Amino acid sequence: MPLFDNNPTSSRKPTNKTQRLASSVRQPDTAQTHRGVLVIVALLFGCLTACSDTSVTPDLMVETREGPVLGKAEDGVKHWLGLPFAAPPVGELRFKAPQPTKRWSELLETTEHRSACVQKSGFLNPSDETYMGSEDCLYLNVYAKESMPAGTQQPVMVWIHGGGNTIGSAETYNPSHLVRDQNVVVVTTQYRLSTLGWFRHPALRTTDTSAIDHSGNFGTLDTVAALEWVRDNIEGFGGDPDNVTIFGESAGGHNVAALMASPPAQGLFHRAIIQSGIMSVGDLKDAESPYGEDRYARSISSFELVNELLILNGSAGDRIEAATLQRSLSSADIKALLLDAEPTRLLDAEANARPIGAGMTRAFPDGAVIHSEGILGALRDPTWKHVPVMIGTNRDENKLFNMRNEEFVRWGEPSALLSFLPNMPKAITKPDEYEALNRFGSSLWKLRAGDDIARLMAERGDVDLYLYRFDWGHFDKVGDVDLADLLGAAHAVELMFLFPAALENFIVKWALSSEALADAKSLSATMRDYWASFALSGAPSATNTSAPNWPAFTQSQPVSIHLDGAIGNGVTAHTGALTLNDVLGELASDDAITADARCRIFTRATFGDGNRLPEARGKAFYDRYCAEFDRDAFISEELAKLAGERDEVASSAEANEA
Repeated sequence: MPLFDNNPTSSRKPTNKTQRLASSVRQPDTAQTHRGVLVIVALLFGCLTACSDTSVTPDLMVETREGPVLGKAEDGVKHWLGLPFAAPPVGELRFKAPQPTKRWSELLETTEHRSACVQKSGFLNPSDETYMGSEDCLYLNVYAKESMPAGTQQPVMVWIHGGGNTIGSAETYNPSHLVRDQNVVVVTTQYRLSTLGWFRHPALRTTDTSAIDHSGNFGTLDTVAALEWVRDNIEGFGGDPDNVTIFGESAGGHNVAALMASPPAQGLFHRAIIQSGIMSVGDLKDAESPYGEDRYARSISSFELVNELLILNGSAGDRIEAATLQRSLSSADIKALLLDAEPTRLLDAEANARPIGAGMTRAFPDGAVIHSEGILGALRDPTWKHVPVMIGTNRDENKLFNMRNEEFVRWGEPSALLSFLPNMPKAITKPDEYEALNRFGSSLWKLRAGDDIARLMAERGDVDLYLYRFDWGHFDKVGDVDLADLLGAAHAVELMFLFPAALENFIVKWALSSEALADAKSLSATMRDYWASFALSGAPSATNTSAPNWPAFTQSQPVSIHLDGAIGNGVTAHTGALTLNDVLGELASDDAITADARCRIFTRATFGDGNRLPEARGKAFYDRYCAEFDRDAFISEELAKLAGERDEVASSAEANEA
C-alpha cells in the first residue's frame, strides 16, 4: 500500500462509504451517514425545493425537436419537468453512450418530475428503503421567467447536481429565485450514477461498440447529451443557445470540470462554475485489474465487481473461486451477466468490491470522452479551448463529514423540543482537535480544488478566471452545541444561498436567529447576482447590491473574493493564494493540539486516493513531526473500525432486503 502519492499533481479526495480514515476530505454523499446527522443536514440542505399552487395554460406549450411539450406556471416561473433528453439506458443500452430518444407527435405534459437514477438511499435522499430510483432516468427540467418578453433570449445556466456521482437528482434543486430575480433560464439535469455511470470491463468492448462506448464514461456522456439537447431546444424556452454556463457542486463540480476536458463537449457551453469540485480522474488500470493483497486501488475494479456478482448469485463461494470462474468465462458470458443483473444487484456488488483507498466515482481519462491526460492535462494543454471559469470552495468543507465522527462529536437522545429527531449532537468532545482537523482538511481541499487550479489556469493567460471562498456559517445552537462550531461554512452550505427556497424551511429558520436569516437572504441575493452576471458576460458583478467588484485572478494579481454576510466579515477581496507550505506550516505551528493529535490529523487527511502528498513532502513531515508516531498501527486501527462499519451496513442491507 503506497504511503504517499508519487504523482504530485494528484488531487483525488477519498469518499469511500466505509472510509472514515479519510473523512476530512471526502465528498458528502458517499460516506455512511449517521442517522441523526442525516436528518438534521437533510432538513437543512435537502429542502432546496418549494411547493406552491401551480397552473397549466396553453401558452406553456413549446415545440421541441423531439415533439411538443406542455409545462406549468408557478410563482412567476414557468416549469417544464421531466423532459427526456435521451432514450432510457436499459437492456442493451445499459453500458453504452446515450442514444436519441424516440420522437412523439402528441402533446407531452411535462409538469411532474421523473424518477431519479437508481441509487442507494443515503445522505440527500433519506429513506427506509435500501434503494430508490430507476434506470429510466435521463430527464432534465427547464425553468424560465413567466413575464419574459416574447423573442427574448436569456443566458442559460445548466445545473449538474452533486452526490459523489452515486446519489442525487435534479428534483432536489428549485432554481426559481435565480430565474425570477436574476433573469436567467435554468436547466437541471440527471445522469447515470455509480457503476451504471462509470464502468469499464473488457467484455463490454465488442465489435458493435464505439470508442465512446469503450470509455466507460456513461455519466459524463449523459451530461454531454443534455447539453446537446439544450443546444437544439433551449431557444424555444427563451434561452440563448450561444450563451450556456454549466455549474455544479461537489461531484457536480467534478462533472463540470470533466466537461471542460471532454472533446465531445467542446462548444456546447461557454462558461463554467465549479463549486467544491475535484479535478482528479479515475485510474484506467485499477478500474479493470484485480486487487493486490493489500486491496488498495484508486478506482473500483470491474474485475472485482464481476467477482462479487458471481458470489452474490451463488456461482462462487469466495473471491478466489469467483476469480477462477471469471477467467474461464467468455466475454459474451460476462457481458450477459452484467446486462442481466438487476441494477440494485450491481450496486450491491459495487459496494462489496470497493477497495481501500478508492475515492469518489470519477470520469476516466480514456482519450475519447475525457482528455487522455485527464482534467489537469486539458487545463495545461495549450491547444485546448478554454472558457471563463469561476471556481471556489467553502471555508469549513470538512465539518460536514467530521461532525458524524463520534470520536469528536458525542450524540445522544434529543430534547423534548426536538423529539422529532432520532438523536442530536450533545457536545464536541475534542474541540481543539476537531477544529484543527477541519481546518487542515478544508485548507487542503481549497488548495487542490481552488488555488492550485487557479494558478495553473492563470499560467495560460487566456482564461477569464474568478476565485472565491464561501465563509458564511452563522448558525444558532442545537441543544448545547453551537452549529456555527459544529457545521459552520461546511460543504454544501452555499447551496442554500443559490437555491434559497431552503431558507424558508422551518428547520432552517429554527437553526438561525432572525438577524442571521436576514443576513443569509442578503448574501443569497449578492451571490445569485454574481453567478448570474458571470453567466451573462463571463465576469461576476453584483449590480443589484452594494457588494464589491470581483477582480479576476491572474498570475500578477492572485485575488479571491470571500463571501460572508454583514454579521461576519462581509464580502471582501483578498490577495494571495494558498500553497502546500502554507497548509503544512499552519498544522505544524498549531499549539492548541498535541503532537500525537497533529500526526493523527495529518494521517487522516492524507491517506487514501488523491490525498497522499508528494512522497518527499509527506515523508519530510513525518520525519520532522511524527518520528515517534506509529502510523501503521493507527491505520490498522482505523481500517478495523471501517471493516466493522462495513459489516454493520451489510447486515442492515440484508435485513432490509429480507
